[in-house]
Amino acid sequence: MGLINFDHSYTEDLGHKFLKILERAGFSLMAEQVEHPGKQFCRFIMFNKAGSGKKKRKGSYLEFVDIGRGGERINKPGLSLRYEGSLKKHFSSLKNKCGIKADYIHKNYNWKEESKRILPGWNFITFKRPRFKNIYLWFTEYELRPGIKKLPKISHRNTAESIYGLELCLKKSDQARLGEILKKNVAAEELDFDGLKLFLKKSVQTKISSIIVSCRSLKHFENISKISAKYLWRGEKAAIIKNPDKRMWDIIVVEKH
Repeated sequence: MGLINFDHSYTEDLGHKFLKILERAGFSLMAEQVEHPGKQFCRFIMFNKAGSGKKKRKGSYLEFVDIGRGGERINKPGLSLRYEGSLKKHFSSLKNKCGIKADYIHKNYNWKEESKRILPGWNFITFKRPRFKNIYLWFTEYELRPGIKKLPKISHRNTAESIYGLELCLKKSDQARLGEILKKNVAAEELDFDGLKLFLKKSVQTKISSIIVSCRSLKHFENISKISAKYLWRGEKAAIIKNPDKRMWDIIVVEKH
């Protein structure tokens, strides 16, 4: 079996209001905007690393989705998992599992110009069952892009360095279903994904409450962002940046090395 890791998470962000707040707080934005079907216009904040300590690994990112006129609205945040191995083989193993119903989908990177031939693009596993009311969960595999060897390194002037973890509220009835997909026992309060942490809180509603971002210096983060680190997260001093859309996740910034 391959290794399941965090890939990225998206939030609906009309007018990119949240993204602009984060830019003012010292996060560097990717210049590129990507359009997905449904007039979804996406901007990104990239991190060179994910996880913490010796287990820090290749980067992950956050996605901010604005919706064009007449486009398809998003009613819940998305969580993409990366499978280190053959996603098609993983799909074969998942579809034979009792209680899981999934689709394997390929989409070309240049889908607007060419959608009939199979060209380099994304491979996805999406789930018809189980589904989660307030999270859209799927797997993503990235094929090599012609002419692009690797993405440039990103530096955030507020010293933000990596996505340290996710805080997930989880209702009891969703535990077993999520555990089947993640191949982990989700009864624990904290799970490790090759260095990246998933913090679980019992709740009456399943939702991604926060993305946890680590920085090198919380004091420097405060100076640049003008956001006081008055928030206490799991006993640690932290800064919180609230999402204007209360259905979506907030960002909590902590100092980690």
